Amino acid sequence: MTWKLRDQAKQLNSPPLQGRGRGWGLSAERIEQLGGHAKDNRREPTEPEKRLWHTLSRSQLGGYKFRRQAVIGQFIVDFLCPQKGLIVEVDGHTHTDPAQDAWRDRKLTDMGFRVFRVSNTDVMQ
Repeated sequence: MTWKLRDQAKQLNSPPLQGRGRGWGLSAERIEQLGGHAKDNRREPTEPEKRLWHTLSRSQLGGYKFRRQAVIGQFIVDFLCPQKGLIVEVDGHTHTDPAQDAWRDRKLTDMGFRVFRVSNTDVMQ
């Protein structure tokens, strides 16, 4: 039944659940695409992401639970603590545009999240 509903949403090409606090104004195709990218990222994490996930996944930070490669709106974030609305981003070679990172952080902050950035170097030390 779920797949049938997804197929119908694809045919309508409209954002699912928009107006109910979810959907983010994205098409069903885009949401599915982001989910696929997030899944790929979970399968092949960077070394710094592996190391940080080892700590976060064991609830070693005050017992809070984190999710890795979480989709939030149009973004995939490295780590998300839903209980605290905290996003942790591990900045490596793909984060070469500070203006783009600042824009992204602003959008996530506008959604009610706090963004904490840490460099690959800091994670690996």
